[in-house]
Amino acid sequence: MSSVKLLVVNADDFGYGKERNVGIVECFLKGAVTNTSVMINARHTSHAIAEAKKHNIPLGLHMNLTEGHPVSKASQVKSLLNKDGCLLYKNEFWEKMTQGRLNMDEVRREMRAQVELFIKLAGHAPQHVDGHHHINVLPGICEVFCEVLHEYNIKTTRLPIEVGFEDWIVQEDSSYSFLAKVNKEAKCAKEIFRLHGIGTSDTFVGLSTMGSDMTIPRLKNVLSQAFQTLGDETDDDPNTEHQPTRTCELMVHPGFITGDDGGCLGVGPDDFSQSNDREHEMQILQSEEMMEFYSNNNIQLVPFSHKAFHIEQ
Repeated sequence: MSSVKLLVVNADDFGYGKERNVGIVECFLKGAVTNTSVMINARHTSHAIAEAKKHNIPLGLHMNLTEGHPVSKASQVKSLLNKDGCLLYKNEFWEKMTQGRLNMDEVRREMRAQVELFIKLAGHAPQHVDGHHHINVLPGICEVFCEVLHEYNIKTTRLPIEVGFEDWIVQEDSSYSFLAKVNKEAKCAKEIFRLHGIGTSDTFVGLSTMGSDMTIPRLKNVLSQAFQTLGDETDDDPNTEHQPTRTCELMVHPGFITGDDGGCLGVGPDDFSQSNDREHEMQILQSEEMMEFYSNNNIQLVPFSHKAFHIEQ
């Protein structure tokens, strides 16, 4: 029996810059994106949330502990900051975490502050919460993350386990070691999320399809592989009348090139923001060929609010 294939296409980094916001909105209005997650500590967060309200874009939180300035007072989250008062960047954050030098009470305080600010600006809790630089799957961080989501009755997160990303990203690539580490830690986080009643997609795509790595042939192949690994049968009973539901999240980073306006997260736009990579993703995601691929393969594009992404209590 053929399965029901549900795909969330989530655009990360909403709020980073107005150009990014405009690009994500365009993708949503053209049916290429179904969800977005906002960086609540970004310079153009208010603009992003206003656009989400205007166009009814399903909105989540991109929990950010690794870039820009904290939402909490700096004196309350000292272990999360560098000497300039900015959040530790991803490699330094991961290293400090593995050395046990992050204060988990401060991690919890900043996570709560970001959820509270989201609620204040959006008027509701985030539909889902994922992690900027995938901090939500880090050992130690993951448990605190789950506690905070449970506290605010948030039921869905990202699980960045991408089957076969090694086929597309060669070990010599500078991003390979980070992506391999993310994949490894996400496998460990899977059971922690489940025990806390936090739902995820069955599978995930996005580590091997960022920026210039996103091509139509690769995106088709990786998505096909992701759904194929899930199989088509719901159980061992061939007489079942129910079609199995299979879910996948496609993580994307669309947006127009960011202007040099002093910055985004208060520390200036990065190279990815000022390259053609994000506009390239927009073109791929909006292409007729991808829309035909979804249709021909019975892939339905849905938001995270779909019940299939939630664990039944």
